Amino acid sequence: MQYKNIALTARADLPEKEEILTKIKQIVEDAGANICIDPKRCDDIPSLKTCKKYDTLKDVDLIIAAGGDGTILSVVREIEDYSIPILSIHHGTLGFLTEVDADEIDSALPKLLNEGGVIEERQLLQISIEENGERREVGNVLNEAVVNQGGISRLIDLYTKIDGKELTTFRSDGLILATPTGSTAYSLAAGGTIVHPHLTSHATVMTPINPHNFRQKPIVIPGNQEIEIEVLTKDNSYRTVEVNLTLDGQLHFPLKRGQKVCVCAYKESIKFLRRSSDVFYERLRKKLGWGE
Repeated sequence: MQYKNIALTARADLPEKEEILTKIKQIVEDAGANICIDPKRCDDIPSLKTCKKYDTLKDVDLIIAAGGDGTILSVVREIEDYSIPILSIHHGTLGFLTEVDADEIDSALPKLLNEGGVIEERQLLQISIEENGERREVGNVLNEAVVNQGGISRLIDLYTKIDGKELTTFRSDGLILATPTGSTAYSLAAGGTIVHPHLTSHATVMTPINPHNFRQKPIVIPGNQEIEIEVLTKDNSYRTVEVNLTLDGQLHFPLKRGQKVCVCAYKESIKFLRRSSDVFYERLRKKLGWGE
């Protein structure tokens, strides 16, 4: 048995939550593994009351996350040891990151636990904010970091450099910095290109949101090059122009003029347990409707 200690988490408002999590618990125990549960999201299930509750995710061999892509992004944000693989159970909307559909649990989960499956690695981006020459790391993202204007619809000016070399000043609604994984999320909706997530050299997709200059197009940057985005927008004489940094749609940081957002590939990758090694093109056909 490859995975002896398994953590279970789920979307808090998961449909059919009790049925799905009870089934997962039984399969995990039948496979001879120990299970511990997320006390914040799974403690409301009667059949899980006797399960051990975890404080951190660093002492387990596998994390099972039931929900959608948002649930996975939450797990990635909370995980401390990126060597622990994540197995995702899909019961959400698009589910581009998920592996096993809820109606496949009985057939697919025992095989993955007993036979091991394959490990797929995905790139992360490390995000920092710099002010007056001092940097502070604010988090890692699996999908994207977004610098954009707040509640008032006004263009903002974002001066960008790549490895210290000037690129351009984007005058736009904002700028998306996406991993190859995130290239099929917000970046794609904003007109960005799709990038295969298995690129061994890593890559960052830079996509302007509604640029004023139509010649400014999405660009793919090598992952080992650092992107620096400086906020140039001044306060408007009528209202304050808000500029925000959002990480994977879940963490939010206000930005002010002169602050810089620094983006580069993180030294470690996140790992997913999959049934086969490359189903990316199949996912494009299924999730984006290319097969219709």
